[in-house]
Amino acid sequence: MTRNFISRIVAMAVMGILLGLYAHHDFVRCNARGRDAFLAYQSMRFERYMANPRPIVLMVLSSIIGVFFFCIYEIIALAISALLKSSMPDPPPINRFDNYLGRTGRDQSSLTIPKRRSCDENLSPQPQAS
Repeated sequence: MTRNFISRIVAMAVMGILLGLYAHHDFVRCNARGRDAFLAYQSMRFERYMANPRPIVLMVLSSIIGVFFFCIYEIIALAISALLKSSMPDPPPINRFDNYLGRTGRDQSSLTIPKRRSCDENLSPQPQAS
């Protein structure tokens, strides 16, 4: 796993934990108020936000807020990646032609290269053993 992948996973986990803590806090607060207060709050919320359609300006602003939270996620991932950079060594660069060229990191004496046959060898009839 690369440093970038690990930092993104950790950033998602951090943001998930923060969202979970906020949801838990909201649940505890609503639970402490009681059923009637919760239903009154939900009724007020429905009348204010759901009964009337929202103008397009609010839709655009909510999209901008979503982009803001994505930027926060990217900043957290970048910070974690910077912290992991000092603790994790960079992987060696991958050259796809290393295996083709014979540079595999193994002892080269153990590699055998098949002998090339000439065209005359391939065309000449082979003697049949009886």
